[in-house]
Amino acid sequence: MKGLVLAAGKGTRLYPMTKMICKPLLPVYDKPLIYYPISVLLQAGITDIMVIIPEGEEETFEKLLGDGSAWGVHISYAVQKVPRGIADAFLVAEEFIKGESVCLVLGDNIFYDESRDYLFMRQARECNEGATVFGYYVDDPRPFGVVEFDANGNALSIEEKPRYPKSNYIIPGLYFYDSDVLEIARNLKPSARGELEITDVNLEYLRRGKLKVVPLSDDFVWLDAGTADSLLQASDRIRDVQQRTGRYVACPEEIAFMQDLISEEQVHAIGDQLGQTLYGQYLQCMTKYAEKSGHLTAFCLFPGGKSIENNRIFYPSWYDGKQHWRPVPGEVRHPAGRNRSETGSLSGGTVCLGTIGRGVYQSFEACPSDGGRGLCPAAPAAHSV
Repeated sequence: MKGLVLAAGKGTRLYPMTKMICKPLLPVYDKPLIYYPISVLLQAGITDIMVIIPEGEEETFEKLLGDGSAWGVHISYAVQKVPRGIADAFLVAEEFIKGESVCLVLGDNIFYDESRDYLFMRQARECNEGATVFGYYVDDPRPFGVVEFDANGNALSIEEKPRYPKSNYIIPGLYFYDSDVLEIARNLKPSARGELEITDVNLEYLRRGKLKVVPLSDDFVWLDAGTADSLLQASDRIRDVQQRTGRYVACPEEIAFMQDLISEEQVHAIGDQLGQTLYGQYLQCMTKYAEKSGHLTAFCLFPGGKSIENNRIFYPSWYDGKQHWRPVPGEVRHPAGRNRSETGSLSGGTVCLGTIGRGVYQSFEACPSDGGRGLCPAAPAAHSV
């Protein structure tokens, strides 16, 4: 399956911010907006990606993303010289798709699964025929494209900004299509506003009886960073999630590492290049260890110098694969709250560190393999569930 990121919009709703910089390159909290849709494709296991960009932005995007090899994937670029609608992305990328199935994600959409298992992506990829879109529940769906579907996930109707919606589920900017999408896109007629509409693509699959809908769970987060207000709200939301969970949202290096696309040494090398930032320090100390059930997770310490005081530890409890963090035997609970150390130093020996936002402390010790830069479980046998 190929992956497409449509990042060619001019971002006129964000003027004057986007007069000198392309919208997908704007920051959303601590990383560029373009990282978020690319991370979604990586979560889906897609490693051949094309980013569709505006004319004149080739050098900027290539400087940021390169060819994707740093993440163990292949990234190429195509220019959409004239904005002609979302569905035009398939025609721009026609040679890239070459009769394969494709996942299209909009460059200003942010998707985050609180459970981090991204089950909805696997469900979409399992549909080998037709198209799959997602249903995101909102209280007032009238400003959006609304989809109605039955208990088996078969789409029944699609309406664009209806006055009287038939459901509360809207379609966000993430779509899976089989190879027929090229033929459908070629036969589209421009809408009244002169664009090739993605809704018309979905309507054609609906007419053929080949449109599936996967409803997204309540803990799923979808954000559209298309306006100044929504861009700020997205940044605030990402910051809150990261501070509450201690885990980064849309960190391509972490995703690639956890999927064995790159090695631990490669992750650390990237972290070394960014070592003066929290993002780089997050990567510097990343490692993996296996749960009894075989589920892989990771943990990381944000170093703050020779002392561990006020450092932050990540993932010190096992994730059971069912949307719950389970306490590890031997943990120490401390009323001091987050980001506080109990005792010890990175020079060696056992230390007690707190998780982000949970006030849970647990014993770890300096890893001899990397000169004490990271922390290892103090007693691996005690860390089984």
